Amino acid sequence: MAGDSAQKIVSAPNKPGWTKMKFTIFLAALLTALFCWVAPSRAGTTPAYVIGLEDREILEAYKNGDTQRLNSFFHRWELQSWEISEAELELYPREVKTVYEMFEVFYAEHRKQIEKKMAAQQTAQAKSQSKGRESSRPKAAEKQEYLVIQNEIRLVVLANDAYESRKRSLGFAYPGMWELRNFRPRISSRMGRKVIYLDKSHNRALNYFFNETDGDSDTCRDYDKNKEAFLTEKILLHHRHWQRGYHYVSFPQVYMVVLNSDLDKAYIRYRDRWNEGGSLECQKRESTWKIGKIDGMWIE
Repeated sequence: MAGDSAQKIVSAPNKPGWTKMKFTIFLAALLTALFCWVAPSRAGTTPAYVIGLEDREILEAYKNGDTQRLNSFFHRWELQSWEISEAELELYPREVKTVYEMFEVFYAEHRKQIEKKMAAQQTAQAKSQSKGRESSRPKAAEKQEYLVIQNEIRLVVLANDAYESRKRSLGFAYPGMWELRNFRPRISSRMGRKVIYLDKSHNRALNYFFNETDGDSDTCRDYDKNKEAFLTEKILLHHRHWQRGYHYVSFPQVYMVVLNSDLDKAYIRYRDRWNEGGSLECQKRESTWKIGKIDGMWIE
């Protein structure tokens, strides 16, 4: 777990009772492997993108003006987005538990600051519109029904004597970095909002909704105010610059956490707008995480 260890990928354990499905999963994997061996793809070709039901769902709802179908899509997504339980969290090493504890405090506090800024911007926008200057973008709802939370996060643990000198300079290729997958922090009770996690399948569906080509690419060269307005009561979207599609995660988004070996300090790098971010340190005092001052800001 020291800084020079190999990269680790940590996935959340499945729901209780998953061991009963081991044989079924094994058999399915065996049959899949056999099929791939018997009928491989032709050499030199790339398998065609397969458009699934979930990919088509919100696009067809949009084309038909079917808000009930849109509601069903998000309701199913919500049912698949269970927050991690205490029993599940106990199965993890202390470092991972620490990331969950720190992230939940940071997200709740920083998100409230973001929403205050958004409210101020909406007030200014309303005043501008009242004077006859219409905004070029649709007015976002004051509070969307869902918060979209990142489903992965990076973690590095440094020895205490290396933490202070190296916490700001670590890159994503650091050999001791962990990748926590199926990350499901407990945010809903802190925010009083419904929470959904941006897993790969729903990311694909949203990508396909905007580009109508495939779900593996998030490219959407033109800002589509009508499609964005269709989703704006559900989630808040951000059209990226440089024509790179939409950003779906509800800010702040943490993309790296650096912990000291005592697990009472956490240096985090985050994004709080689609083109802005920063870094700051959190410290654990008397079993409670405290958010420090911003250490640095950046703008793309």
